[in-house]
Amino acid sequence: MNIGFYNRVSHLKRDSEIPIELFIQSIINGKWKNDAIGIRKIEDKQERKFAKEKIGSVTVSGIFNSRLDKEILIASGYIGMDIDDLKNPQEDKERLQRDPFVYSIFITVGGHGLCAIFKTNPKKSHRDQFFSISKYLFETYNIVVDPSGINESRNRYVSWDPDAYHNTQCRTFDLKYEKPKTEKIQDIVFSKNDFDRLINQIETQGLNLCESYHEWLRIGFSFVHQFKEDGRGYFHQVSKQSPKYSKRTTDLQYEACLKAEGSNTTTISTFYYYCKQAGLQIYDASTKIISHSMRHGKKSGLSKEQVAKNLEKFENITLTPDEVNAFFNSNSKITEDDILNELKIWIRQNYDLKRNSISRYIESDNIALQQVDYNSIFIEAKTVIPTVNYELIDRLINSNFIMTYNPLKKFLEDRENDIRSEGHIEKLFLSIKTDRPDVLLKFGKKWLVSIIASIYGEHSPLMLVLCGPKQGTGKTEFFRRLLPKELHKYYAESKLDAGKDDEILMTKMILIMDDEMGGKNKKEDKRLKELLSKQTFTLREPYGRHTVDLERIAVLCGTTNDEEILFDTTGNRRILPFFVYDIDHAIYNLVDKEALFMELYWLYKEGFDWKLSFDDVLELSGASTKFNATSLESELIDKYFISGLEPWTSTDIKIHIEKHSMQKIYIDRLCKELKRKGFEQQLLRPDGVQRRCYMIKEITKDPKNEASNRF
Repeated sequence: MNIGFYNRVSHLKRDSEIPIELFIQSIINGKWKNDAIGIRKIEDKQERKFAKEKIGSVTVSGIFNSRLDKEILIASGYIGMDIDDLKNPQEDKERLQRDPFVYSIFITVGGHGLCAIFKTNPKKSHRDQFFSISKYLFETYNIVVDPSGINESRNRYVSWDPDAYHNTQCRTFDLKYEKPKTEKIQDIVFSKNDFDRLINQIETQGLNLCESYHEWLRIGFSFVHQFKEDGRGYFHQVSKQSPKYSKRTTDLQYEACLKAEGSNTTTISTFYYYCKQAGLQIYDASTKIISHSMRHGKKSGLSKEQVAKNLEKFENITLTPDEVNAFFNSNSKITEDDILNELKIWIRQNYDLKRNSISRYIESDNIALQQVDYNSIFIEAKTVIPTVNYELIDRLINSNFIMTYNPLKKFLEDRENDIRSEGHIEKLFLSIKTDRPDVLLKFGKKWLVSIIASIYGEHSPLMLVLCGPKQGTGKTEFFRRLLPKELHKYYAESKLDAGKDDEILMTKMILIMDDEMGGKNKKEDKRLKELLSKQTFTLREPYGRHTVDLERIAVLCGTTNDEEILFDTTGNRRILPFFVYDIDHAIYNLVDKEALFMELYWLYKEGFDWKLSFDDVLELSGASTKFNATSLESELIDKYFISGLEPWTSTDIKIHIEKHSMQKIYIDRLCKELKRKGFEQQLLRPDGVQRRCYMIKEITKDPKNEASNRF
């Protein structure tokens, strides 16, 4: 069987053809003895390389039109296996001479290696047979071959070995080894931190990634591709986990991989592939964040410096200039990460989204998102993450991924270290001209501090009401301008008669004013008292799926031109009414509202008692009697009865009044009015039966006057 012969290794076209038997005999007979001796005397590797370029070579595996695998004309049925850098070539040569598959074995031209030629089946794949022979030599003799021989057109230098082995009766190599699987290996994003972590885990856990020759070989090529000579130590660290480990053999294998680097396309991605197959997490969280950020940034037109600044600002990740360049210039993509995590990173770095716990809206830069904003976010995300869909974005934004903040607390706590002064409360109420300025200051201060208490979860049942018939004094504007400018959006006005809408409002606003406090009926007054007392509202918000418990934060206030606004005859504990003659706008406008609220904040933090005590309620009742609404029962009692010594039961009184007035009254209201007027019940026996009676006297009308009023 002929093989190609080349006068110089640099020749791409064969110069002639010679039988393979003649090639072996020429090595034995010393045809190239002088060439071999000359090269073996050269110690310098570079000089030896130049010397080799001047001698002849052959293509053992066949005849080629040009020295390319695809240009093969005739396959010879032989494969040459290079075994380099042996300490004792003669010893390994003798072992292989006994192998039934070896056609020939001789010392290579440099004198430190062997070439073992195996007879193969020319109809089978050269690469598959090369791999099988490589695996056979490693597992049988612990011999490492030069992997570059996998190329059919690989040329072989001529040599001289008078003791070369030549067995024309050798067996055709027919051992069947499982063909290595063709793994679909994704390019990886390389990070030295990740790599060092993987090596450490392999050593710590004793993971054997090199169980097969194929894996061991490819890992060697991986390290050569990434680190060149510097990868040798890593190769030893990984190889040590195998019970077959030999320092010398591992060194030989790495040396062979270094020599064959240009002929192999294996990259560091292969090592990562085997690590992943072994159950190791190949990327840590920071690598994923960096990779996604760089890729998204490039798609959005950002420079690498801008992306690096975003990483430092939003992720607290600082990169060296080399790391910035490596990640930014990498075209690899982390595919093991799910789209959700990728979307989280993109949103975090491109939008300042927060959930407002008061409005319950998602905000971007403190502005509530509208539908158009959600659509814009989706479109922008789609340009950098093509597989993302709108539903995923909507669900992510409306999840716990978005940080929740309380804007009212934030307003106060952001100023905690900057604003602390006093006198603003006194100045505020000094602007109101009233008949009881001392009482207004006392209860007004409690009402103001209750606003801070409500922000921190203690609902306020107090309602400050400014009364007075004089129009244009600025009673309404007093409340409208009370909140600091930044908190104006948490102020609302309502008649508090809108049912569910008002209940929702009570959970979203810190200050709600009713500027029509006058003219309410008893039903409306009862509803107002319910709102003042309630801490939690159970309701379903618009478009909500379920009922929810929402905490009330609102503190109420009001204005009216009327004076009769108190209907509760049992005593007033909630409404703080004050008569207003006028408001000094100049003094009011001098009040720094931010400083005012910080003064209230510090009072609350220091334990100021804003709640009404028993004595406070008594004082308030005494100071607000002129604001009591006159009831029908009160007028009828005054019309028909005075204090006296006659025992009357409540039923007797009711019957008497209804008979003479033709008005229907309720006994519970009647009893409350009697008590409010100072009439107390006593246990008496006016007719021998014990009864609860009021000591009163019927007013007897003058018949003449009565007659004069008749038609």
